[in-house]
Amino acid sequence: MASNAASCEALAFDSSRYPSGSEARAAWQHFIEAYFDVLSFGRDDDGAIRDDDGAIHADDSAIATRANSDVQTPPVMAADRDFYAHVRLWHPGPVIVSDTRLSTQHWIRDHDARARAQVDHLMLYTHIEGVSHIRNERGTFEVAPGDIVLLDLAARQEVRMGEAHCVFLTIPRLTLKPLEDVHGVPYFAHVSADSAVGRLLHEHVMSLVRHLPQLSPDALSWLIPGSIALISASVNAASAAADAAEPAAVSPIARRIQRYVEANLAAGSLTPVVVGERFGVSRSRLHRLFESSGGFTRYVQSRRLTRCLESMASDPQRNIADIAYEWGFGNQSAFSRAFKRQFGMSPREIKRGTSGRRRTDATMAGTVDMAPRSVLTEWLLTLNADAMALRRSGK
Repeated sequence: MASNAASCEALAFDSSRYPSGSEARAAWQHFIEAYFDVLSFGRDDDGAIRDDDGAIHADDSAIATRANSDVQTPPVMAADRDFYAHVRLWHPGPVIVSDTRLSTQHWIRDHDARARAQVDHLMLYTHIEGVSHIRNERGTFEVAPGDIVLLDLAARQEVRMGEAHCVFLTIPRLTLKPLEDVHGVPYFAHVSADSAVGRLLHEHVMSLVRHLPQLSPDALSWLIPGSIALISASVNAASAAADAAEPAAVSPIARRIQRYVEANLAAGSLTPVVVGERFGVSRSRLHRLFESSGGFTRYVQSRRLTRCLESMASDPQRNIADIAYEWGFGNQSAFSRAFKRQFGMSPREIKRGTSGRRRTDATMAGTVDMAPRSVLTEWLLTLNADAMALRRSGK
């Protein structure tokens, strides 16, 4: 399938084009490496995720019902039955949308995966068919057809995906501001298909996928910001309702420290020793409280880098060195290296809004070589620049 200029569409992955299952699986791992490492294909054990207390969540994908009958699913050839993945991909501005059908897999996003592709975007997904199970610092959750999940790619995530048909949206944190992200808390939302908010958001996502190929660039430039606003409002409404019904998943001391960090990000005294003394915790406990973010020091650096990105978006004419210094980075070279590790682009590239896309003619034509498999990673690394362009446009 050729790239579609109107909707930035490309056939990103089709396992049936590879001559062997091993080649298809290796290509698939390469394709999604910016998101997850694949721990296994198929059932590597009994197909379940266990809670810390040993409770089992079985894979119910075989009996899952279809949540939306209007979305077409590609046929699965007999040769693909051990492993298959079919992905349609769009990049309409500051969001990546994928319509994905795949076989049973086990994914993990841990420290190594985050270090390899330092993107801190948020990823929303919903099932059309099949069931998945997620485990993170909030607990273990089953995702059924029609449910909406929002994952924080800055945090550790484990996903067991049964044979499924899903829609994924990746949205830069700079554009989508969840309520809890105000204080830098690794974000997670699970909106049930049984709720009115869940049904509204699922139907909107399905409609977006159906109509993307027919929308012009001018229409998308107005409609995508509206979709992002609807997603943000929906997950915030659902999270507020959940918080009112259940105790907070993050410890009170961690929340107090996070709020203190946000209020003092520009202060040079924001060190483990100073913060530990202020809140009466040891350095080792402080590290454990922020272990999912790589420790307290890395957490503070990540929040400062995010503030630098936001400052560049709000005042594009301002000098990069001045922005870095304001948020505690005295060494310009060290700042540039850390910024590129976290956001995938240098500060200068972000300021220029450089897309950095290096798609070849083979990618544009949808031919099968290594180029099409890199399009997802390349698009991921442009999202923050796209988000800044959207903010400057005022839409």
